Amino acid sequence: MTLAPWNPRPGYLSTASFGIPCSAATEIVAKTIAAWSEGQLNFGKWFADIQPTRGSIAKLLDVAADSVALGTSTAAMLGSVAANLPDGARVLAPVNEHNSNLLPYLNHAHRGVSVTLVPLAELASRVDASISLVSCSAVQSLTGEVADIAALRQATRNAGAMLCLDGSQACGWLPLSGASADFIVCSVYKWLCSPIGGAFLIVAPETARKMRPATPGWPATTDAAGPPYGVESRWAEDAHRFDSAPNLISMLGAKPSIDALTSIGVDAIYEHDVGLANQLRAGLNMPPASSAIVTLPIPGAAAHLARQGIQATEWRGILRLSFHVYNSEDDVTRTLAALKAILHQRQGV
Repeated sequence: MTLAPWNPRPGYLSTASFGIPCSAATEIVAKTIAAWSEGQLNFGKWFADIQPTRGSIAKLLDVAADSVALGTSTAAMLGSVAANLPDGARVLAPVNEHNSNLLPYLNHAHRGVSVTLVPLAELASRVDASISLVSCSAVQSLTGEVADIAALRQATRNAGAMLCLDGSQACGWLPLSGASADFIVCSVYKWLCSPIGGAFLIVAPETARKMRPATPGWPATTDAAGPPYGVESRWAEDAHRFDSAPNLISMLGAKPSIDALTSIGVDAIYEHDVGLANQLRAGLNMPPASSAIVTLPIPGAAAHLARQGIQATEWRGILRLSFHVYNSEDDVTRTLAALKAILHQRQGV
């Protein structure tokens, strides 16, 4: 059973790379492209039309809309977090962390900011008073491992450090709220099933007011819809000060997909996605896990699966399979049969 209103072709197990939009998202994107091609886009209306997406994100993460900044990529939005770290700050992150969560801090090495990598399982225990920030994906892109967010939150609070979570592989299936960290960044084109080119940052207004945007532009001002001329502009007093000129297509397409996910309920999606992933694990004699992502060391498997009509991702011989709302038990059955055929062939059975 899939969870409506998605109707993709069977066998799509690559949400960890790109999510599939719901029908309402494709409709609004098509309508916008048609208006663009006919010269009917109005700038003021365009900017107003993307603002409700902020509210949809806020509802998904259980925060107020003034805690949501809209942008185009997680790394760019983390640039402001990195720029506001003190000279000599120490950042702690997991081994194999996606470098979108590392490069913004490494960019400040010239003023003494350093990044230390430790195993994910040890991350919380390695937080001490010398650490300024912990930067961690809520779900690891390479392995599908789910971070112990509660332990990280407690450890950073005890040490007086901040916690920054990347929700790109989590938001949309893993229950996560704005209270989970000091900062949450997320690209919307994976589990939020939205067009590529959009991202958001969650930061409480009281924290935002103490920070300066690293790459400010007209959307970050108190009157972003006003005339963008002169030197009278002031930064917004909340998370809006980190806004960048948003991707029209991404932000318009994001709202219906995010609304559909919120309507289904992230708890229900978690049970569905992880349930399917654990069915696959059980069929391969693997222990259950709390992740919607399954990884297997089977070089060349993605190409074999593709010939069977199953789309997955492979990186350096590691096969990655990801289950979301539009997947069903049939996807598990077909994938198990294909994987067992590969393994039997390689074992000479």
